[in-house]
Amino acid sequence: MLTERVAGLWKMNDFEDALYTFGIGLAASITSATQLKVELLDTLKNKPPSPAVKKNDVAVLVSFVYKID
Repeated sequence: MLTERVAGLWKMNDFEDALYTFGIGLAASITSATQLKVELLDTLKNKPPSPAVKKNDVAVLVSFVYKID
């Protein structure tokens, strides 16, 4: 299963100050109750709190999912 998501969050008093998130992932069923998921998350902040903080952050998540019925 392929998943994706895109979101944007803006400040009401300053539309240039925004937080954007993008995620794309791939999930594979191992059994009927378990799943392995790999996801790439990208976060972009237009105006970081200080110049020492980078605008963009990329993370890779690997998770094991167990469904309880």
